[in-house]
Order: sequence, then structure tokens, then C-alpha cells
Amino acid sequence: MILAADNLQVTNKRIETALNEMNPEPIREMAIRCEKAGAQALDINSGPLGRDAEKKMTLFVEAVQDVSDLPILIDTANPAAMEAGLRANKKTAIVNGFSLQPQKLESILPLAKKYETDIIGYLLYPNGHVPPDATERLSIAAEIYHEAEKAGIDKKHLIIDPIVVPLTWQRGRFQAMEILTVIKTLPEVLDYPVRTSEETTERNGFFWKEPIYPCLLHAISASPC
Repeated sequence: MILAADNLQVTNKRIETALNEMNPEPIREMAIRCEKAGAQALDINSGPLGRDAEKKMTLFVEAVQDVSDLPILIDTANPAAMEAGLRANKKTAIVNGFSLQPQKLESILPLAKKYETDIIGYLLYPNGHVPPDATERLSIAAEIYHEAEKAGIDKKHLIIDPIVVPLTWQRGRFQAMEILTVIKTLPEVLDYPVRTSEETTERNGFFWKEPIYPCLLHAISASPC
């Protein structure tokens, strides 16, 4: 299992300010702190970025890779920013990510083929809603696989995220058990050893304090399950 820290995100005011001011130092400092705390990959979550999105994403990726050789997950719904990040990438990148939402199938998924990177596919309905059970998730997984195949993406580059929901949600405990069923069943349904990604939402407070730990995590299977 590979743990990816999600501290490098625009909701952190220091990161937001650094991007707005085109100042790489706070980004470099956060990347170093995450790696020292034990992160094995770094999720770069820029949000939509808006104005100067491509320049900001280029700065974001370059600043992180100035100080770290860890794989990066480029996390944005802005296709232009995603491509700018992939162009700037000089090491290992993962596209994070796509679902059955039409705009992501059209604009994000093809970038994984173009840049020959791994991509995370989220088991969500086309409207962005979370499926209620394992059966629905597995059906969506088959569609995700089919869409990746249509885009010319080798299955070895596809990582499936079954969508872990908080236990406090209605039927949260049931959903948690359904996730285990999905992870166990995916290789049989898709007929190959599937890599999976599970994102948690456990935080050590909204603002990060010393010492810093990878708090919002993607757990990615290091080898096929």
C-alpha cells in the first residue's frame, strides 16, 4: 500500500497564497514536511484555479518536484490545468482522476492516454452521486473500465477508487462493508489484477500544525490485489 498525503491543496491558505503570488517556497516547504512525515506520494490538489490556471499548475508541479522524487497525483477538474501539470511533470504522475461524468470522460480521461500516466477512476454515477451498494459500484467499475479501454488506455494504468464514505453517513457502516466486497470482487469482474485507491477524510484539524503527518490520504495498492 502507498500512502499519498493530501496536504498540498488550495484549501490550505498558505498554498492558496503561494499560488496567487507565484511563490514556490511554501509549496516546497510543505512537500518536504509531508515526505519527512512518511508520505510515499503527494496529492497536488489545486482546485479549479481559475485565472492563470496553467501557469499556477506548472509552478505547483515544478515546486514539488524541485524538492521531492515522490510520485505526484495531479488533482484538478480543470483540463487545461491538468495538462499543464502533466507537461511540467518530470518524474512519476497520476491523473486524479475521472468518473462517468461526461466532461471528465471528454477532457480528463484522454490526457492519461496522451501522457501515458496512471489514472484513478472513481465509482460514481454520471451525476456525481455515490452508489448505494457493492452491486452498483461493480456495475460502474465495468463502465469505467470500458471507457478507459475506448480511450486506448492500457488496463495496467487504471486505478479504481470505490469511494469510501464517512461512517457517520446514513448506512455508513453498511457502505464500509460493501467497499470490502467491491475490492475483493473487482479482479473477478474485470478479469485482471486491479489496483485500487481509497481516500480517507481524517484530518488532524483543518489547519496543519507541527509536527505534520499525511492526514488526508489516498491509500493506493502498491501491487495488484
